[in-house]
Amino acid sequence: MSFFGELQRRNVIRVGIAYIAASWLIAQVLAVATSVYGAPGWVMKVSFILMAVGFFPAIMFSWVYELTPDGVVRDDSTTGSTAQQGRVAWKLDLAVILLLIVSIGLFLFEKIPPSSGPVAAISGESATSGKPSIAVLPFVNMSANKENEYFSDGLTETLLHMLAQVKDIKVAARTSSFAFKNQNADIREFAKALNVETVLEGSVQRAGDRVRITAQLISAIDGAHIWSKNYDRTLDDIFAIQDEIAQAVADALMESLLAAGDNAADIQPLATSDNRAYDLYLRALQQGALNSYVSLPEAERLLKESLILDPNFDEARIALNEVYMGMQGTGLISPGIAAKRALVALEPLRSNPRYETVYPAWEAYLQHIGNAYHSSEEDLQEAVRKSLHALALAPNEIGLYITNADLSRASGEPVETALRIIERALEVDPLNPVLLSFKINYLTELNRFDEALKLTAMLREKWPQSPNGYYKAARVHEARAEIVESILWISRAAQVDTHDHELPAYIAKMLLQLGGIVEAEPWIERARMINATGSETIWAQLDHAVRAGELDKALRLSEEVVQKKSEVRKGIYGYSSYRFLDIKGRRGELDQAYRQLELAVPGSTALDLRTFESPFEVDARLSAILARARYAADSERHALAAALKDWYSQARGIEKLESSMLGAMYFQLIGDQDAAKKAILAKFDEIAPAIGLFEREVLAVELMGELAQAPEVVQILERADIWAASELARYREMVAAGEIVVPIFAEKLVQKSEN
Repeated sequence: MSFFGELQRRNVIRVGIAYIAASWLIAQVLAVATSVYGAPGWVMKVSFILMAVGFFPAIMFSWVYELTPDGVVRDDSTTGSTAQQGRVAWKLDLAVILLLIVSIGLFLFEKIPPSSGPVAAISGESATSGKPSIAVLPFVNMSANKENEYFSDGLTETLLHMLAQVKDIKVAARTSSFAFKNQNADIREFAKALNVETVLEGSVQRAGDRVRITAQLISAIDGAHIWSKNYDRTLDDIFAIQDEIAQAVADALMESLLAAGDNAADIQPLATSDNRAYDLYLRALQQGALNSYVSLPEAERLLKESLILDPNFDEARIALNEVYMGMQGTGLISPGIAAKRALVALEPLRSNPRYETVYPAWEAYLQHIGNAYHSSEEDLQEAVRKSLHALALAPNEIGLYITNADLSRASGEPVETALRIIERALEVDPLNPVLLSFKINYLTELNRFDEALKLTAMLREKWPQSPNGYYKAARVHEARAEIVESILWISRAAQVDTHDHELPAYIAKMLLQLGGIVEAEPWIERARMINATGSETIWAQLDHAVRAGELDKALRLSEEVVQKKSEVRKGIYGYSSYRFLDIKGRRGELDQAYRQLELAVPGSTALDLRTFESPFEVDARLSAILARARYAADSERHALAAALKDWYSQARGIEKLESSMLGAMYFQLIGDQDAAKKAILAKFDEIAPAIGLFEREVLAVELMGELAQAPEVVQILERADIWAASELARYREMVAAGEIVVPIFAEKLVQKSEN
């Protein structure tokens, strides 16, 4: 018999094919498992090596031994009949076919998600998959004292939280459910909007230490009552009542919708039994939901008091983390302070088994925020990995979607990827105002302005007491170069939240962009009265001083920020550093300014933007590079150009060099004037015709040579001037007509702001 025939007789070829098919299947299963459980990359490498090494022993084994009805025996070329050998071969063929079918099926299934990266990691089970679903509508406050509203809302919050712990039930998120508060409509309309099959509603009546609660579970299909009950107890029994309602509702859902009475739900109660701590927690949730300059510090105070009474109240710690994120988002505290406080609040949850899935993601993201969003590449990728891992295991945790979207943008993913992540989250929580705000941001980046404006209208309709819907509309109009409309909407936001200094300061900055130096002054005064040391207030004052030619004042303001290192929010430290160096440079004192900056932030004058110890350092370094480029000697140009290119490749994408003013500066540094000119023209070949102060200054520096005098550039500058004058005239008309209300200050109030 030939050698090939002997291989066939001994089933060596079949065993080899079966081994390869089985290895392929194992590799695909391992790929999924290591992704879900966040295993390090070496696990897959070692597995491949072991499977490859095992191939040759398997082949040798199949040559020496034979599979027979009596088991595995040594092949002596005579054992077994031809019929027996045929049956063994047939079984091996069948095994190979089955292994290939399963492997190919897994391979094709893996290719179904629309994209790779963060979206693929969260594109698992749909929010509308066959689980029983429920929305908990805000319980109606029937108490004589309307201040007890927080108590009825808090009961709703608690029931939502408890039901959401049951993995086999889909629960509409809190923000979407509360969007229907105080609205009279058919239950089926609510259910359709929230994409659920059942609705829990009820009422709360509190008098002294007595409480009466009515709860009913209603089918959204026909309006029938699945379950209902009244509770008339003392407040000491509030935790027992919550447990009973949540357990009864969950069991009713499991029984009626899964048709299996033995599917009792495992309800996890709140981690406190202290009535006073719970009461403070409910009041804090009510304040936190307002998300304003006044309400957020009050929510922080209430939650801290709650934790003093019960340090083991885990939900209060999570709520405190959300409050700190709100405070840094509105500018009440810096990102670094917010992250530090939040990490302290969450630290006790590190060893809690209930939060082992999400805690690493929270920690990594907070560390990213603590670096003022300037994480190193390694830290950023680690935060992305932990966040994706957490979301794969906790797909109903809305905050993880926001974390993933934010991190995807920071790691260089396109805006479309972040938008898909947020849209996936909106399937779970369709009326969440934070998610809608993120979607508005991403739609605006993609120039899908009409879609974005529709969502801002939804925010204002559902949450008229929140400034967010007005502010987001302003940002969309600003992106469309409709500056006066943007000012109008921000002024309305400022009327809703009178304690937010950033709103009037932002109006002042836009007016300064239009050349309205006098028009900006009352808005700057308003911002100063609210928060004289806020980042936007300082920026507006600094911008005003430079445009008004008050360079001594501008130098004093910028030097104070540089020395104090108190804030990095919205780039204020980088802008102040640049202004400080620029003014010193105009006075021939640039070397002295570099020494001062180096003393304030050691390492700030280095050209390397890849490694840094603090966000102050990276902001200061970029400012130093830009200021130095304005006065660069020939010997410095290539080093400065390399630093700019390196920063762009990390922070914004190297392709954007070709359409930016910094890109124009880069090309001019390397001596490519044609590319520099193209970058300038590309920068202003956009929707917005505005040209900011920085862009004009870049064009005016000696480095740019004759570029500023090129006919195309002159035409752009003239068009921008005409547009700015037109917008400023429209602003004055709207002020005169009373459409935009300008702050008016009594002399005493102005004096107070000076102090």
